[in-house]
Amino acid sequence: MSMPTMMWCIRFRRQIIRTFNKANESGAEIGLYKKNGDTNQKFFLYNVNGFTIINNVWAQKTMNGTTQKVYQDYREYEAEKMRFQYNNDGTVCIINGDGLYLDIKDGQAVSGAHLIFAPKSGSSTQKWVFTAQTYS
Repeated sequence: MSMPTMMWCIRFRRQIIRTFNKANESGAEIGLYKKNGDTNQKFFLYNVNGFTIINNVWAQKTMNGTTQKVYQDYREYEAEKMRFQYNNDGTVCIINGDGLYLDIKDGQAVSGAHLIFAPKSGSSTQKWVFTAQTYS
């Protein structure tokens, strides 16, 4: 994989996806937090064999998850192979290799909220916005 030239922030309303506690180990949980510009809130997107890998800039680990939590890892699980569904309102649904949608656990979009992968619900909590950040 070549180094991408853009970093991305992934947000829901005013909250940004990031690793909790700026952790960089495998298994560290990814959730929502207020935007502060830290590198643990920025992600590289890699296209690999028709799928997108979402890689945290800080930890250099890949977004992965279950119906219980979203975390970073690098073990080449099917769940790490993401694809995007573009919505008419300018948002994006993030769908993992198991066909589950990135969602906010319990539907509360507050700083510190936990994320999960869940079946498609049509809820706004499964709609995300990507914001480009330059990388140098």
